[in-house]
Amino acid sequence: MGVPRAASPSHTVVTAGAAETHPQTARALLQAPPPPQATGCLARWIVEAIRITNKYRAEVGAKPLTCHVKAQQVATKHSRNMCATGQLTHDGFSTRCSQIPFQMRCGENVAYNYDRTSTAPQTTLTQWRNSAGHYRNMVNPAYTKVGVGNVRCTSDGKVMWTQIFG
Repeated sequence: MGVPRAASPSHTVVTAGAAETHPQTARALLQAPPPPQATGCLARWIVEAIRITNKYRAEVGAKPLTCHVKAQQVATKHSRNMCATGQLTHDGFSTRCSQIPFQMRCGENVAYNYDRTSTAPQTTLTQWRNSAGHYRNMVNPAYTKVGVGNVRCTSDGKVMWTQIFG
């Protein structure tokens, strides 16, 4: 006889045997909404952007960055603000850095593109890699933390990206 087993804290997998033994329970579980999409540092595009950034860092011998939750929140807010204004900008950079408790210096990359596919992080990171200043931020060994924000603008379909380093 099959037994329900936990796949993750927010999702239960029901085997065929359990469905036969406990039809009401199985029906309720199968009708339950799917688990929420990962957000923050666990969101798929954020994880991929950090993975690619760390790949670039490894090529120059820099240690990998880890996601900083507050920096990710500030980066996402900035991307959202850029969508609202339609402007790609570093305006307010020092204010954003002061909102994050980094002990050292702070850096920022911003970009936009129209790629909303699974390759969007690679598209954006390639843009930054091909720009000397942005690339310098990504591989700077003084940085140990990063926050990445990406927001799709509803007005024109752009995806605004922000990376904040500390």
